[in-house]
Amino acid sequence: MNSVVIVPDTNIIAINRGTADNLDNSIIYRDKDCKLHKIDLKSCAENFQAKNTLYSGNYVGERKIDNYFFLLYTSGMKTKIVFKSFYVLNTFKNHLLSGSKASRFHQLQELINEKNTQSMIYRNQAGGCYESSRSKTGMV
Repeated sequence: MNSVVIVPDTNIIAINRGTADNLDNSIIYRDKDCKLHKIDLKSCAENFQAKNTLYSGNYVGERKIDNYFFLLYTSGMKTKIVFKSFYVLNTFKNHLLSGSKASRFHQLQELINEKNTQSMIYRNQAGGCYESSRSKTGMV
C-alpha cells in the first residue's frame, strides 16, 4: 500500500516556477520539525503519466474540490496538501497562501497552473475525471 505524506497548506512557503536556470518548477514546504522539503512538479507529471496512461504528461496530480485537497504524485509516495477550515492572515508574510480555506485552495491551484506546463485533473464528487477548460493542461 502506498503511503501518503500530509502537508497542511499553511506549511507551503514558496513555489518555484522554473524561470531561472537554477530553479525547477517546484513547491517548497516545511514539515512539523521545520525541515524544508521540495515537491518537484516535473517528477509528479512523470509519475502521474506512468500510472494514468490516458492523460498527457502535463498532469501533476488530482484535486478534490468538495474535500479541499490536492494529491500530488511525488516519487515513492503521494503528497496530499490539505486545507484547514480557518482564516489565515498574512500579517507577517509567514504564509504563501492567505484568506479563507476556499480562497487558499484556489490560490494554490492558480499558482500550479500559472506556468501552464503542469496542472491538475479535477475529480468530481462521484470520482470521475474531467480536464480543466481554462487551460490546455490541468490537474486531475
